[in-house]
Amino acid sequence: MAQKHFIQLKLGNKSYKDQVSTEDCSYVAEFKVAIKTTFSPYLDSFTAIQLTLFQPDGTTEIDPGESITKLNEFNVGPWNPLVVTVDEWPKPAPSGSSKKQLTYKGLGVEASCRKYFDALARKLALYYRFKWTHGKYPTMGDVLYAYQKRAWKYQYEYQTEEERTDESGFTQVDEQVPILSIRLPDLFDTDEWAKLKEWNQKTNSRIHDADLPKTSTGKYFVIIPHADYNDKTISFFKTIGVKGHLYDNESKLEVKDEDDLSGSSSSESGSPDKDKKM
Repeated sequence: MAQKHFIQLKLGNKSYKDQVSTEDCSYVAEFKVAIKTTFSPYLDSFTAIQLTLFQPDGTTEIDPGESITKLNEFNVGPWNPLVVTVDEWPKPAPSGSSKKQLTYKGLGVEASCRKYFDALARKLALYYRFKWTHGKYPTMGDVLYAYQKRAWKYQYEYQTEEERTDESGFTQVDEQVPILSIRLPDLFDTDEWAKLKEWNQKTNSRIHDADLPKTSTGKYFVIIPHADYNDKTISFFKTIGVKGHLYDNESKLEVKDEDDLSGSSSSESGSPDKDKKM
């Protein structure tokens, strides 16, 4: 059910207040798009991904991947609004610039790829033991290091006595069994490992929150640059997710073309109008 939340926009040395509806919003990233629309024309020079949403204290950031229902936990009112700022003042882009940042519901191409790889890395950490050096969770860089340096081991589970009692009634000695018996180097083929390294380098500067986004129909999605959008790349992303047990079949992932999401071309996943709202 759609709700309205009081928002205070801080832009430079000026401040504006209004209410913004959560209609058609499932995540905070989508709500930032609604904020941008509500506060037009003040935010017309910015993209939704440049907006940062804070709790009413004005200092505690609300993650773009957070569920929209999280906002109900804050005591938001006319005199205690959520706070929005912009990350940087807009800079005019060169005419015809190929480095334009395209976004879909406030989610950038690079951020989407990073979420996908982080989700995959965390899943693999359930099946393999390897070290990571930054933060609470592993990244794809940690997985690639473990693969390249052979610095990994299986994650084990114990079989219970009941599971291993033979037909004669004798119970076998307790033993550890790998949760996933495939060796880490064999999980993906050589070409897939090479592409994982390439794609990880492309997106390495983005966030590491692993909140893999979903469409309104419950499918995971990842957005990739138009220059890399082809059947081979689509198959690569879908296949490694299945092999990494991120989802159980390839139909659970939609690979989206950034240009299609901006309305400039068609893709395997369909345009935003065809896919409805996320």
